[in-house]
Amino acid sequence: MVGDRVFREIRENVWDPKRRIEEMDAAGVSMQVLSTVPVMFSYWAKPKDALDLSRFLNDHIAEVVRENPSRFVGLGTVPLQDADLAAQELERCMRELGLCGVEIGTHVDPNEHCHGADCRNLDHRSLDVVWKTAEQLNAAILFIHGT
Repeated sequence: MVGDRVFREIRENVWDPKRRIEEMDAAGVSMQVLSTVPVMFSYWAKPKDALDLSRFLNDHIAEVVRENPSRFVGLGTVPLQDADLAAQELERCMRELGLCGVEIGTHVDPNEHCHGADCRNLDHRSLDVVWKTAEQLNAAILFIHGT
C-alpha cells in the first residue's frame, strides 16, 4: 500500500519457487533470473545495515538457485551507498554464492549515510571500485531505471 491505495499486489509466486516454476511452465519459460525488488535496495539506510539486508537477500536468492539450478539463475543486490562494501558483497555474490552479478538502481539519493553531499549518479568516481570489481569477476550488472 501507498497511503490508501494498492501499490502492488504480492502473491505466492514472489516467494514460492514451486509456484513460480508452475507459472514458468504454463508460459513456456525454461529459465528465469531471480533478483530482489528495487524497493529493497535500501540505498537510504546506514551502509552496514544495507549490507546486512543485502547479504540476507543474496543468501536467499542463492539458496533458491541452488535448489533449482536448471530453472533459475540469480542476481544479488549491493549497498551502493558505500562503494567498498558494495564491491565486497559483489565479490561474495560471485565467488561464494554463485550468482551471475547484481541488480542496481540509477543512483544513490543524497542522504546522511552517503559519502558526500553530491551523492551519486552511477558515473561518480567513488563507484569505480564497484565497476572494476564487476569487470574483474565478469559479473553482470542489471540496471533498473527509476529506483
